[in-house]
Amino acid sequence: PDEWVAYVHPEGARYFYRERNISCTGNHHDAMISSRLPRIFTDINLYDPDKLELITKFMVDMEDYIRARGIDIYPNVDLVLDLKRNTEDDQICCAYYFASHDDRSIFWLDDFNATYFDRWDDIKGVTAASQVGYEIESQYWYHCQQFPTCREMDIKTISELSDILIYCIGDLMTSDTANCPYDIPALQDMLALTNSIKGEKLTTLSPYFLIFVLVRQRFYNFHGLPAARLEREKSVHGTEVKRSPLVILLSPLLFFAPDIHLASLNKIWGDGLVSQTSWTAFIKQLNTDWQDLIINSTVLLNANVAFLAIQSIDDSSDKKGRSPAQISSYISIIASIGSIILGLLLIRKNRSKESRAITEAFLHSQKRKYTGLETLAIMYSLPYALLMWAMLTFLSAFSLMCFTASDIAVRMLVGTAWLAVAVLVFWCIMTSWEDKKNDDRWYMLLFAFGTKSWQRLSWASSVHVEKINCFSWTKTRHSMDSDQTVISV
Repeated sequence: PDEWVAYVHPEGARYFYRERNISCTGNHHDAMISSRLPRIFTDINLYDPDKLELITKFMVDMEDYIRARGIDIYPNVDLVLDLKRNTEDDQICCAYYFASHDDRSIFWLDDFNATYFDRWDDIKGVTAASQVGYEIESQYWYHCQQFPTCREMDIKTISELSDILIYCIGDLMTSDTANCPYDIPALQDMLALTNSIKGEKLTTLSPYFLIFVLVRQRFYNFHGLPAARLEREKSVHGTEVKRSPLVILLSPLLFFAPDIHLASLNKIWGDGLVSQTSWTAFIKQLNTDWQDLIINSTVLLNANVAFLAIQSIDDSSDKKGRSPAQISSYISIIASIGSIILGLLLIRKNRSKESRAITEAFLHSQKRKYTGLETLAIMYSLPYALLMWAMLTFLSAFSLMCFTASDIAVRMLVGTAWLAVAVLVFWCIMTSWEDKKNDDRWYMLLFAFGTKSWQRLSWASSVHVEKINCFSWTKTRHSMDSDQTVISV
C-alpha cells in the first residue's frame, strides 16, 4: 500500500510501518491535511483493500480526535493499530495504544482499566502505582519485540540487560529459591548472547523479549514494596493453604504421599504463579521416581508369580476356594500391575509439560476444579501407594504361609524376625517424621498422641529403673572367700 512499508519479523510474521509527518488522506476527507499522528505500526494485512480502508478511517478519526483536543504527540512515540470485533454489537472497532521510547511505557488517550492486562487477574492485591508501572514497562518491551524496527538496540540497554543477567546468575548460585524465571545454564547462554551484540545496532533481531520477561518478574514479585516476594516459594499474602477432607481422609490410605506432593505443588504454584525452574525440576524428579517404582513393581510382580508357583502354596487345584496366602498374593499382583500402568501413563503425560505456557494452562485447569491441586497430588501419589499396598499384601501372603503351615520353632523364629523389623521400621518413621505445629489432621493428632505416649512410657520406665536401683538389696556386692569366713570347730 502507498505510504506503508512492509517488514518481516525474524520469526516470520509480516507487519507494516508508516512514517510520521506524512499527509493523511482517505475516503472521509476531501483535502490533504497535515498529519499529527506519530509513526504507526500494525500487523493487519493491509494488502486487503477492506482492511486498508478501515485502518485509514481509524487513522483519520484518531487524527481528528488529537487535533480537536490540542494534544501534542512527541516525536519519539509509536502508534499501534489493530482491528477487533466487538462482541456486543458484532461491529469492527479499532484497538490502539501509544508506545513512548523516552519513558519506556505505553499509554492511551482514553481511560484505561488496568484489569485489561492479560495477567492482572493472576496477581492479587495490586494497589501501588509503581507496581503497575512495571507491567506497563514490560508491555513496552513486548511492543519492541513485536515490532523490532521501532528502535535500535543501544549500548545502554545492552548494559542494563547484562547487569540483570549477571545478578540473576549470582543470586541463583547463592540461593535455591531465587526469584529468577530461568536456570543458570540458560542465563549463561543469554549473557553470552548479550555480550556478543555489544557495540552493534540491531533492529531486526534483539533480545527485547528477555527484557520483557525480566521486567515483568518485578510486577509479579511486588518489587520495591514492603511485601516484596524475596523467594519464589513464598507467598506475599501470607495465606495458609488448608487441606480438604478428601486429602485428609485419603492421605493415610496412600501412605501420606499426597501430603508431600501437595506441599511441592503449592510451592511451585505460589500465589497463582508457576516457577518454571521449580516445575521442571519437580517433573524430572517425578519421572525418575515413577521409573524406579515401575521397576520395583515389576520385580514384585515376578516375586508373586514365583511365590504362587510353589507347590505347597498351589495346593488348591482340586478345591473350589483358594488359601488366604494365595488371595493375598493375587491382590499384590493386581496392585503391582496398577502401579506399573499408572506410572507409565503419568510419565508419558508429564513429558509434554516442559514449557511454561503448557504448565500454567494445565495447573490453571486443575486449580479451577473443586479440589484444586489436591486431585493432582493424589494422582501423582498413586503409583507409590499401590506399590506399598502390593508390598504389604505380598508380605501378608508370605507371613500366612509361614504361620499356617509350620511348627512352633519356625513360628517363633519368623515372629521374632518380624518383630525386630517392625520395631526398626517404626523407629525410622518416628525419627524421620517432620513435626509440624498446629496440624489438626486426625492422623497427625493421633501420631502426636502416640509419640507423646511413647515418650512418657520411656520416661516412666527410666524413673522406675532408677527407683529400683535405690534399694539396697538390688545392689551387687563382692563375693566372700569361704575359707576365710568359715568357723572352725
